[in-house]
Amino acid sequence: MIRTVVTPKDTDLHIAIPSDYVGKQVEVLLYTTDEPTQLPSTEIIVDIYAYNKDIDDAMKRIDDGNFTTQEDLEKEMESW
Repeated sequence: MIRTVVTPKDTDLHIAIPSDYVGKQVEVLLYTTDEPTQLPSTEIIVDIYAYNKDIDDAMKRIDDGNFTTQEDLEKEMESW
C-alpha cells in the first residue's frame, strides 16, 4: 500500500503506478484532509429480548380485551 499527501497546484494530478500494481485493481481516494472521511456513527443498542417481551405483553393484553381502540394500542406502541 502506498499513501501520500500532496497539495495540487492546479486541477490536474498525475500519479505514477508501481510496476507491481500494473494489471491489478487499485483504489484511488481523493479528499481534502480537513473534511471528514467517515460520517460520525451512532451506535444503537437494541435489547431484542426486552422488545419481544413488550410485544408479547401487549399481545396478551389485546387478547384479554385491555385495548378497546386502535388509538390505545398505538399509544402503548409509542412507549416502546
